[in-house]
Amino acid sequence: MFKIRILIVIVSIFNMGSSCHEHVAPSKTTLHTKSMRADPLHDTQKLCDKPRDSKDVPDLEWELDSSPKMTWDEAKVYCSAKGSGLDLPTIWELDALVKQDQLPKDNPRQGSFWSSTPCSCHHDFRWIIGLSHPVFYAHIDSNHPETPHEFNVICVRR
Repeated sequence: MFKIRILIVIVSIFNMGSSCHEHVAPSKTTLHTKSMRADPLHDTQKLCDKPRDSKDVPDLEWELDSSPKMTWDEAKVYCSAKGSGLDLPTIWELDALVKQDQLPKDNPRQGSFWSSTPCSCHHDFRWIIGLSHPVFYAHIDSNHPETPHEFNVICVRR
């Protein structure tokens, strides 16, 4: 009888430990930005001499979660797979998010975020926006010697 009780206790502890990890959902934050005129590329003439127009950005809803850094291809698939109209944002949409200071102050996602916007000077590059530094671009080809470039991802609902 003593052996059976010990076995039951061990099985119970094992089951408690495994169930704690099975149902942990990634943390998620929903953010909102108001419509505004965005001009994230105005200081990029050293990077690219092509036109850098400002654009009107509508009200947007953002989903920030605890996803890991990803390559551009992974980021594009990740946002699309979430469904509900979520997509990888343009550089103008990201500019609105940064300028409206909507990221939580305790945001674990410090650094740079992928955009869906191609660099007009280099078709296989996409614009990146940094929270603490200016806009820049990165190569998206996973076979390129400078890759894989992995950056943060935030998805937008238009």
